[in-house]
Amino acid sequence: MSAPDPRPRASTASDEPPRVAAMRAPPTLAWLAALAAMVDLAWNRIAVRLVDPNDRALWIPLVEHGRFVRNVAALAGLVAASLAVSSLVRVPSPLESPWKSLFVRLTIAGVAGLYLPGVAVALLAPREHVSNLLVVLGLLSGSALVAVLASSTLPFRRVAPAWPSLLAGATALLAMIGLLVASLRTILPAVGVLGLVCRHGAELGWLLTPLLLLADPELRVAPRRHRVVAAALIGLVVMGLAMVLQSLLHDDAARIAYGAFRVAMLPAGASWAYGIPIGVSFALASMHLLWPEHRQLGLGLLLWIAAGLAPRTPAGTLYEVLAALLLARAALVAHPDGRARLTPYEGPLGES
Repeated sequence: MSAPDPRPRASTASDEPPRVAAMRAPPTLAWLAALAAMVDLAWNRIAVRLVDPNDRALWIPLVEHGRFVRNVAALAGLVAASLAVSSLVRVPSPLESPWKSLFVRLTIAGVAGLYLPGVAVALLAPREHVSNLLVVLGLLSGSALVAVLASSTLPFRRVAPAWPSLLAGATALLAMIGLLVASLRTILPAVGVLGLVCRHGAELGWLLTPLLLLADPELRVAPRRHRVVAAALIGLVVMGLAMVLQSLLHDDAARIAYGAFRVAMLPAGASWAYGIPIGVSFALASMHLLWPEHRQLGLGLLLWIAAGLAPRTPAGTLYEVLAALLLARAALVAHPDGRARLTPYEGPLGES
């Protein structure tokens, strides 16, 4: 009679606790938030900038309807982000000690507790009642939350879905340092070089975050042909639109690229090149959305693109935070052989 296998058995989808199984799918409102964020990007940050403000008959209706789209995205994103934070705080990680897992979960809860109420006030209160200090605190706490979420996926760095989460955290950290440097530039002019380095580093990190999934070996074997074809077509359309805008707008294309995504590293004449990594990012996001087990990752990539680099509005930071939450959840439940990574255990605030 053979001895029993002493190795721990990984849980499967059938014996997962409900809280763990719920983390495999994105919150329902995340779909609405991602779709509205895409419309917000196309409408408010690209189409409106293509219209002459002096043409008030066209410009004013565009702005008013665009504000409605942004409010829908923000409200759906706020609820989805709150639900995603709650799930991350309630589900422990078995790959860390119970006390370390508790510390990480409490840190996420604490930083989210600083960020979410502030961004809710900034989104729901009349604009004239929202102080600049509240907006700046929201930017800093949002970047800090993205960095903390990335650190929670560090134990899973050998799994491909964790790579975008980690780079997203590094990008947010660089952007936060850059914001602090910008506020000190009038006092200490010498820190300007540091701000420039952080700015370019954050831009490169923002562009590369979705592209890290190209190194995922699962992409080479799992997706079906129709998913690859559909994703490739979407990516080619985005690249083609970027080149058409460049040819039509010339130097104004750089202004549109900065207004839409806050990218400004390339010279004006080469701004069309941004369409290549952004188009590939859209293609990867679309492929994962067509992949039932990876839809959470696809939504996270879409929201990351919609947020742009180091967003400076409450809605933009909310897109970035929700993207980081979905990327972290996708990393926490990922496993090389498709089984559940999270399992219940006895520990502080954990399930038995």
